[in-house]
Amino acid sequence: MRSFLGVNAAIGHGVTIAPDNFISMASSLAQSTEPDKIYQGNPAEPRKISATRFCRAR
Repeated sequence: MRSFLGVNAAIGHGVTIAPDNFISMASSLAQSTEPDKIYQGNPAEPRKISATRFCRAR
């Protein structure tokens, strides 16, 4: 699993982080995530660009 968790991000009880996620700083996750997504905001919502494209990981 290659995911990034930003500073001050909050993860709710029982929430599962999928592979290749980017959780930005001060985000609040209340639901489990989908693979290869960027989550931002409070409540955290997925962005249109994929996390691997954003981070340029291969």
